[in-house]
Amino acid sequence: SQINQPGWGGVILTTGDRTDTMLNPSVITGPLSSTILEDPAIQDSIRYIRPKMGMVRDISAVDQGVTIVRPAVVKDRIGAAVALIIPWSLGESVIRPVVNGTANLSIVMQSDGTILYTTHPTELTKVPPENFLTEFATFHDIRNAMIEEKEGTMIYELWRAEPGDPRSRNASWKTIDLHGTEWRVMIADAIT
Repeated sequence: SQINQPGWGGVILTTGDRTDTMLNPSVITGPLSSTILEDPAIQDSIRYIRPKMGMVRDISAVDQGVTIVRPAVVKDRIGAAVALIIPWSLGESVIRPVVNGTANLSIVMQSDGTILYTTHPTELTKVPPENFLTEFATFHDIRNAMIEEKEGTMIYELWRAEPGDPRSRNASWKTIDLHGTEWRVMIADAIT
């Protein structure tokens, strides 16, 4: 029952000749559960058999997932425990309630700039092209700043905002270190 939590894809225990899976049936269902072990991202994680949190990867059964690998003893044999985290599902259950009912935006991003979760996906399309010069900072600038700096604040403008949308945002971000992998978490207040 503990595995059936938002954000958890499941846990895979393996010792080479024995594999046990405990998958979250609300995330990985039916035929997907029998093919999850064949996924290259899972296979790569099992090969590590050392403490490591991977970067977000495309995993066929769940679109995007993050694997955490830890050494484990399974039936008196040394092996690996591979936990599968689904960032989008985790964000929906943990982050969305914090900003619900507000015009605030929240983003979880890997340190390389890969967006793992955002409460307003359509807002990320309201940015000028990369080579477009603007007078004020845009989301490109805040994303680049978040890649470079572990924490900070910045005001940025929304490009071609719709009527009723905020014109700009006051963003603050910090870094969370999870098993050697850094995630940036940003909350941006609306400025109308």
